[in-house]
Amino acid sequence: MDTAEVLLEHDALHLSLGGLKSLSTEVAAVLARRGGSLAFAGLNEISDEAAVALSAHSGWLNLDGLQSLSVTSAAALGKHEHSLSLRGLVAIDDDVVAHLVGYSGILKLSAKTAISDSSRVALLQAAGRVRFE
Repeated sequence: MDTAEVLLEHDALHLSLGGLKSLSTEVAAVLARRGGSLAFAGLNEISDEAAVALSAHSGWLNLDGLQSLSVTSAAALGKHEHSLSLRGLVAIDDDVVAHLVGYSGILKLSAKTAISDSSRVALLQAAGRVRFE
């Protein structure tokens, strides 16, 4: 927790924490207070509580290490107000997409992510911008 507090004072625009393999809700809440971009490419999974905490972050959020996303986490991250990268997701069910279609920022997904045709269309017609990379 002390390390997370120190990182709040780090003045770099981009903070890459790719070495993290887990993220507690408490640390996520502290880091969410930091401006700029946050990258957690090493996280394979995230708790719903940590996703709720990160949704308050005001900058670009990279969660490319995540391989799956729960409906609750999608609902929280769908409220994030900046760019969100989820290019590591292997598949996205329609229930998860339902919470991401209202996303107002730039949403990046992998072109390889398994997604139904109807969900792909819904995301492409969403208010924000969706990029399949």
